[in-house]
Amino acid sequence: MSIKIENDEEKTSLCIDGELTIYTAQEYAQSIIASFADIATANKNLELDMTDVDEIDTSGLQLLAAMEKERVANGCKMKITSASEVVNEALETSQLLTNLSLANEGCEKRGSVHQENVQ
Repeated sequence: MSIKIENDEEKTSLCIDGELTIYTAQEYAQSIIASFADIATANKNLELDMTDVDEIDTSGLQLLAAMEKERVANGCKMKITSASEVVNEALETSQLLTNLSLANEGCEKRGSVHQENVQ
C-alpha cells in the first residue's frame, strides 16, 4: 500500500493505492493530516485519487471525515477526483458523499513527487 503525493503550483494530489482499513488508516492519517497546514499555507487545493483503493472500512471513512474537518479548519478545498467502486459504495452507504465532492478526473502526473510506502 502506498500514498503518492504530487505538488504543483495550484494543488496537492494524493493518490492512495491499496487498502484503507483499520490496519492502515492510522498510518495514512499521520502523514495526510499533517499536510493540511502546508496546503493551506501555500493556498492550494487537495485532490484525492482513490481509483486503486481496493478495500475501505469505517476506519478509512473516519480518515476521510477527519480530512474534511481539517480542510474546513485550514480553509482548503478538497475533492475526490476519482474513486474505485468500493470507495463509491462506502461513501454512498455512509452518506459522506453529501460532504465530499466527487468528480471523474484522473490524478495529474506533474510536479514534484513524494511517495510513502506503508506496510
